[in-house]
Amino acid sequence: MMGRPIVNKHQAFAFHRPAALWVAQIFVDLPFAMTNIMCYSLIAYFSSGLYRTAGAFFTFYLYIVVGYVVMTLFFRSVGVVCPDFDYAMKFAAVIITFFVLASGYLLPYNFIPWWIRWTFWIKYFLFILYLTLARSHMGFPH
Repeated sequence: MMGRPIVNKHQAFAFHRPAALWVAQIFVDLPFAMTNIMCYSLIAYFSSGLYRTAGAFFTFYLYIVVGYVVMTLFFRSVGVVCPDFDYAMKFAAVIITFFVLASGYLLPYNFIPWWIRWTFWIKYFLFILYLTLARSHMGFPH
């Protein structure tokens, strides 16, 4: 959000589109994040006693990387929509709290009011947890 005036000036002079900058930032950040995620995945996967095959580990790694990309895109979208950093932080905190509340962990699906129940199905970070646990514990002989 600090470079927003520069991006607006580039857009006014027709240098490049702001979307090109955001996509380029994702591609630049991804190799560094994948290295950090690999270090985390090596420690977390093997210390938790999940099924020890290369396929299961790299599937776990892929889910974590996809979760990182989804959360990064979510926070960048919030940053683009909000006019100021303070508003973006407040809005992101409210939305994340709402997602955690309506994801089925704090409130089961049956106790979520009917008018907000659709949010139960957009819980991407809980889907990643479900996929990881299902991949690591189901269908493999122990």
